[in-house]
Amino acid sequence: MRGAIDVAFNLELPVLKIKIYNLFDITCCSETMKRRKRKGKTNRQALVLVFIAAISLIILVAALYQVLESKPNPSSEPKPPSAEYFEISDVAYDGFLSQNDTELDLYMLGFNLTAFGGRANNVIVHNLGTYTPDDPTWEPFKELGDMSQGDPKPVLLNNERGVKISLTDEGFPYRVRITSEETSKIPQEQFITIYL
Repeated sequence: MRGAIDVAFNLELPVLKIKIYNLFDITCCSETMKRRKRKGKTNRQALVLVFIAAISLIILVAALYQVLESKPNPSSEPKPPSAEYFEISDVAYDGFLSQNDTELDLYMLGFNLTAFGGRANNVIVHNLGTYTPDDPTWEPFKELGDMSQGDPKPVLLNNERGVKISLTDEGFPYRVRITSEETSKIPQEQFITIYL
């Protein structure tokens, strides 16, 4: 019997080898697939962690931005209007009244300008009227530079064409536009009304 088993074993040995080889191949493949699955799981887990870290970073940056925006910035505080920072005094003017004294043609306006709200840097006073091509000597504004608090500076505005001003209950109103680094940048707040 033993010889029959040997023969049968020998006969089947190549088949067994193939079977063993295929079995080993399948086992090898299944181990490789398990490794790949592990790697795939590891890769997915790493991607999820990176995604969570990125979202956390975005939330942290947004919260930090809101905290910084909520703090008052000294340069973003509202600046006072020109009328609350400057004072016009010693007004003198030159012009012609109409026949019924209800309209003034203003050609020249002089006054002293004082910065009572504090030091004023880069002070500009806009001239009378608007530019016209037939008056090449007209300057759109007068630069006064820097002004110390309480130190008056003389200002002379002129326009050869004249500026028409109508009479009101208080007199002839003229709005002088004054700008500086310390006053409001809103155009409506840059005017000081004087009555002639």
